Amino acid sequence: MRFGAFVMTFRRPEHLRRTLHTLLAQTRPPDMILVVDNAGDAQTCAVTQDFPANRVSYAPQADNRGPAGGAAYGLQTLGAVGYDWIYWGDDDDPPLTEDTLARLTAIAEHAADTPEVAVVSAVGHLFDWQRGVIVRRDDAALTGILDIDVFAGGTHPIVRGDTVRTVGVPDPALFFGFEEAEYSLRLRRQGYRLLVDGELMRQYREQTGRLGYKRPMVAALPAEIQQIWRQYYTTRNYIYCMVHRFGRPDLARRQTLRALAKSNLGWQKGLAYGRVYQAMHLRGLWDGWRGRMGRTVMPQAKYGE
Repeated sequence: MRFGAFVMTFRRPEHLRRTLHTLLAQTRPPDMILVVDNAGDAQTCAVTQDFPANRVSYAPQADNRGPAGGAAYGLQTLGAVGYDWIYWGDDDDPPLTEDTLARLTAIAEHAADTPEVAVVSAVGHLFDWQRGVIVRRDDAALTGILDIDVFAGGTHPIVRGDTVRTVGVPDPALFFGFEEAEYSLRLRRQGYRLLVDGELMRQYREQTGRLGYKRPMVAALPAEIQQIWRQYYTTRNYIYCMVHRFGRPDLARRQTLRALAKSNLGWQKGLAYGRVYQAMHLRGLWDGWRGRMGRTVMPQAKYGE
C-alpha cells in the first residue's frame, strides 16, 4: 500500500518540526510527507530541509489558502501521483500514540476490496440531519470498528486515493472551518463509509481528558478578542453548506436562530468584545446566505507568532 501524507502549516516552524518528527517516528510512518505551506515562509522551508528529501517535500503556496485550500491542494496533489491512502494533517496536531497510523492503515488494508470505505480516522462523530448537529457517541459504545458521519480537524483521517480521484477534494472556498464536515457529509451522501477504530478513539478521549465529556448548553466564548474571527467562519460556512451544498435551508434557518441568540452573549465581556462578537456572527450569517466565500475576514495567529 502506497501511503502518503500532507501536513498544512502557517508560520509555525517549530510546531511543524515536532509534528514531522512524530509522524516519521510512527510504527507505520507515511512513505512521503508533503508540507503545504500557506505562508511560503523561509523558516518553514528551512525546517523541511532538515529531513531526508525522499521523506519530506515542501510545497509553498502563493497565498494563504487556509485549511480548506491547503487540504484541497494536499489531497489533489498526492491523489494525482497515485497514493492509495493519504493522511490529512495539521502542523500542531501530531498523533497522540506511536501506533495511530499503523492502526488506521490496518483498517484501510482490510478494506482494500471494499471501495465504499473512503476515510479512516482516529476520532469521528455522527450527524443528526433532523436537527443539523453533530452527535457524540457514548464512551461505552467505543469498541470495534465503527461507522461515523463526520471527522474534524486534528483527528488524523486517512483518505482513500481513489475517492479523491473520483469525488474530488474539500471545497477550498470555505477557507477556514467546516471543510472536514463538508467533505465528510458529501462523501456520506454519495454512499461512502467513514470508519474509526473504537478502542483508539476511546484512547484519544482518555489522553485529552474527554472521557465522560458533556457538551455544554452554550459554547464558551473565545478567551481573546483576537480569536473572535473564527466565529465568523464557523457561522458562514455552516449556513453556506446547508443552503448551497446540501439543499437544507431549513437547517440553515435553524442555525441562524442559534447564531442570533449566541451573538448577544459577547456583551458580558465588555462593550468592545461584545461589538466584535456580534458583528462576526451577523456578518457570517449575511455572507453565508449570500454565498460570499473565500478569505473574507483576516485570521489572527493562534499562538501569537
